[in-house]
Amino acid sequence: MQMLTTAIRALRGRSPGELGGLVVKNIRFALHQLSPERRALRARDRAFDLRWGTDTSRPRPVYAMAAAGTEAAVDAKPYVASFPDEIDRSIDELGIDPAGYSFVDLGCGKGRVVLQASLRPFRQCMGVEFDPELADIARANLIAFRARGGGAAPVEIVTGDARTAELPAGPLVIYMYNPFGDEVMRAVRDRLATLEPADRAIELIYVNPECEPLFRADPRWAVRPRPGVAFISRNSRPPGPARDAPWSIATQQ
Repeated sequence: MQMLTTAIRALRGRSPGELGGLVVKNIRFALHQLSPERRALRARDRAFDLRWGTDTSRPRPVYAMAAAGTEAAVDAKPYVASFPDEIDRSIDELGIDPAGYSFVDLGCGKGRVVLQASLRPFRQCMGVEFDPELADIARANLIAFRARGGGAAPVEIVTGDARTAELPAGPLVIYMYNPFGDEVMRAVRDRLATLEPADRAIELIYVNPECEPLFRADPRWAVRPRPGVAFISRNSRPPGPARDAPWSIATQQ
């Protein structure tokens, strides 16, 4: 039923020419998905769900979201899940003690990143998602994850706006997988830059960082790019030795 509702929402109001174009596009996509490389990526992607009994793999385009057509969706990007090993490697790259930080995924979608992060002893893990349907899926995934013994850190999924959602106190690790465009990112950047106290450590893991120039242009932030990801620190403490270690990360396409 959910798949049918999503399909109807996606097709509503389209002209015959647009519908024909969608058919061709989907045929091409299906053929591309048959390649050995894509099958290997899908198997790697589904491994998390098979392990924990969750539903985090399938992407969700903006037009298929429950919030599609609302003001909040104007600057939104599709939900795409991160690979668990890349989440772990990104956190390791920060060179921090998780016990001293809370972890927040802005634009958490179905919640995979938050659940993976909760396997570490963060003070708290939080996902913020503007789309209520995706947030509900994330909460259901949390229940399934806990039922199989997953996670050590407390987890909360919040339905809300990344620009205004209440964040945990103390040092923060903020994760973002290209969740929104320049307008919202600028507001998020400015909000995080002014959080009190001024020496509060705030570390960003920004995957597929299309809005990275916004941080480079702001002296309140220090940007350390890697292929496919940017590590961004609020200028409140000097970088540690682990931060300059070279590595690469392959992001899911």
